[in-house]
Amino acid sequence: MPESTIPSPDALPQRAGPAPKVYPGPPQHQLEQHPEHAQWQALRTLIEQWESADKAPTLRGTPGTLGLFLPKARAGVGEYGFLIGREFAHHHPDDGGLHMTLPSAWCKAVIACGWGEPHVWAGRPTVSANTVLVYAPRDAQEIDVVRRLIEISEGFADGTFVD
Repeated sequence: MPESTIPSPDALPQRAGPAPKVYPGPPQHQLEQHPEHAQWQALRTLIEQWESADKAPTLRGTPGTLGLFLPKARAGVGEYGFLIGREFAHHHPDDGGLHMTLPSAWCKAVIACGWGEPHVWAGRPTVSANTVLVYAPRDAQEIDVVRRLIEISEGFADGTFVD
């Protein structure tokens, strides 16, 4: 992965426009501001080609949701760093958004800068308090931001980024 231009939560840019309306679920998903197919496909391809993670259907979500999993050969930080099992992020087929776990400071920045919102069940027994819904990226610049958030999510899952 290329070196990031967003080194810290404080450097996360503001997302343009208002937040999309979200159905609280289950499953939690965007109701509007869906990306054009080309943008959805660009993000899906990025995820499919994510070299440092295993890819498989999500363990929790609608059919077609693609999960990113920390390989078993790498140590994980514990349940709070994962959505379920060793899955740290997944991409929705219908709205283009993602669920992921992030360190607390990044969760706060994602919410404050308009990139997403807490998972509706965050903090319940089977959902990490560090789980957020990241809104679907609408253009190449937003895909780059989401790419960085996936990097942070993976780093949180393996302990590179601590909470």
